[in-house]
Amino acid sequence: MSRKSGSSSQTTCYVIAYDIPDDRRRTKVHQILMGFGKWTQYSLFKCLLSRKGVIDIGHIGPIPSTVSPHVCIDFVNSEFADHLSGATTFDRLAMPEWRRWFLARCGLPTTVRLGGRMRSAAVELRTLLRDLLAGGRLPRDAEMARLNRHLRRVLLQRRATRRGPRIELRSTWRPDGWPAALATVVLGGSVRTPIWPP
Repeated sequence: MSRKSGSSSQTTCYVIAYDIPDDRRRTKVHQILMGFGKWTQYSLFKCLLSRKGVIDIGHIGPIPSTVSPHVCIDFVNSEFADHLSGATTFDRLAMPEWRRWFLARCGLPTTVRLGGRMRSAAVELRTLLRDLLAGGRLPRDAEMARLNRHLRRVLLQRRATRRGPRIELRSTWRPDGWPAALATVVLGGSVRTPIWPP
């Protein structure tokens, strides 16, 4: 890397190489990098960037670029550290766009607000799940009680509906706001798609 002094900030020459098999994603990365540097070879860019430029390339948006098949994992990963920008911690739970996206991902109305008490409950659940997943262990009795508390706040109602010549069984949460989203997270980490160790 070479350094070049500028009037307002110091820049560094970065060579950015990538190997992305998905054509759409590779094209998107290529288009983004075109705004930051010179395309020198297939999947290779040369960029003179200030510290702000590096952060701009790695812009953290409200919606994750990689979505897990497990709603529980997306919830746990709503808070993370960006090591490119000096380990700055980002909390998508504070972003209205992410909250709407997450509620929609849980199949819930996206207009529900996240109040102070429910936000505290969400942060507490995220911390508990992160500890369990990072430790690769099953919840202890006290932790199970905390998980069950989220399930007790809501009721899962089942209803049969007719759709053409078929009858379908549908499940809906009551109430259908953030308590239902947190219950979905708890279930997503246990019953439906187990992510706990065997």
